[in-house]
Amino acid sequence: MVNQIERDEWDHGQNVWMIMDKYGIPFSRYLEWKFHIIGKLISISCHFIGRLMPYFLARKLERLNVCESFVMIRRFHTIGITAHNAVLHEMSITEKEHEVYFLQIIYNDLWLPFLNRCSSGGGVRS
Repeated sequence: MVNQIERDEWDHGQNVWMIMDKYGIPFSRYLEWKFHIIGKLISISCHFIGRLMPYFLARKLERLNVCESFVMIRRFHTIGITAHNAVLHEMSITEKEHEVYFLQIIYNDLWLPFLNRCSSGGGVRS
């Protein structure tokens, strides 16, 4: 499943880059590289510190991705662009599925409520 999530993320990146390129919206190579490195570090850390923290952080990133897709839709709407609603909406659904997957893996971990409180994650098992 994690390999599928990585493929989904690459597909999402390609879709976003295509949309941005179509409208001449510049993208930050720095941010792309930064998030690529963060993802790789989270992936590698699973082999050394167990899965709780990496999956917890991956879940948080997926939650942010869900929000970003809807922010993009809203921003496009403000300039009258609705042509990409379906792609962006589908991306947000997939990101939510990723978030739920990571939560299911760590849901019963005794440290999850503590991590949620420390990271302003909402409820005990949000």
